[in-house]
Amino acid sequence: MKDLQKLVEAHTKDGVVDWESIEKTINEETNNLIAKNKGSELNRVLNELGLEKVEDLKLTLKEKEELAKKLEETNKSLETINKSLEEKDKVITLTEREKMLYQMGITDKDTVDYVLFNVNKRVGENKDFASALDEYKKEKPQFFEEKPLTISTKGNPTVPPEEKLGFEKVLEERRPDVFKK
Repeated sequence: MKDLQKLVEAHTKDGVVDWESIEKTINEETNNLIAKNKGSELNRVLNELGLEKVEDLKLTLKEKEELAKKLEETNKSLETINKSLEEKDKVITLTEREKMLYQMGITDKDTVDYVLFNVNKRVGENKDFASALDEYKKEKPQFFEEKPLTISTKGNPTVPPEEKLGFEKVLEERRPDVFKK
């Protein structure tokens, strides 16, 4: 309070108090105190961070921003790689399933695609492909009938060896000595 009295007395002339100059002086002293405390608070924070100057803090923040950008770029690359791997896994799975159908005796590509489509519709959380395929095979056995496949130089790979082509029958009738069993 003594300082306030001295301030008022110092700004009083002929019994008139100059309030504007008092306010100006108070504001100047307040701003000086704030600046002084602000600087010491800033120094305390810098010391806690292990830094000496504000420039060091700026440099550290800039380095962290650069690291964050690199991390973001790396994450994008990783997402791209993961998508690529997922696509390749889908192709591998599809190929394995097609192979399984071919091994079960289905030889026509359109039939394989049809059966694969129908079996894949049944696959879910509670049912894997193998069990869905078994179920479908029981319901639609006509797709899985084994037909003997023979490779012949005569041009028709689907005719079993027991059956003769038309021209073979005629030749056998004319030349039975060539077609001995």
